Formats: sequence, structure tokens, C-alpha cells
Amino acid sequence: MTGSGEANKNDSKQEDKVEEGKKIREAQVDPNQMKYGPVKVYFASQTGSAEQFAHDFAEEAKSHSIWCQPINLKDFDVLAA
Repeated sequence: MTGSGEANKNDSKQEDKVEEGKKIREAQVDPNQMKYGPVKVYFASQTGSAEQFAHDFAEEAKSHSIWCQPINLKDFDVLAA
């Protein structure tokens, strides 16, 4: 278990999103401050685990100056790509 101070620190870096009863911490990235990217990370999830992993991955990539864009496959339009 983490202490409440540590949880609050993570919440300040990431925005919470409620989707189907789950809270997803979205990565907060300013693309203008990133050296590399965009790297598109596609995910499909029923429980939210893959979505959370994609956002966590994007948050970690930010620390390496890589701009990652998590994209839900249900929002992906094959004809537009």
C-alpha cells in the first residue's frame, strides 16, 4: 500500500477519468515540450487495464521526452487513417 501523500503526488501529475465505473489516470503531456513523437499507442480494453497501461506508458515516456498518444481502438476510424 502507498501512503496518502504518494497517491496525491500521482494525482497531481495525472488527470482522473471515470469510465464505466473505473478511474483511469490519463497522462498529462505537453507535445510542444517533447523531443520525439508522436508515438501512437493503440489499446482495446473491457476492464480498463489496457487503457491504464497505455496511459502509464505515456506518462513514463514523457520522462524520456517522448510524446505518446494512447488511442482507444473503439474510437479508431480505419477509413480516416
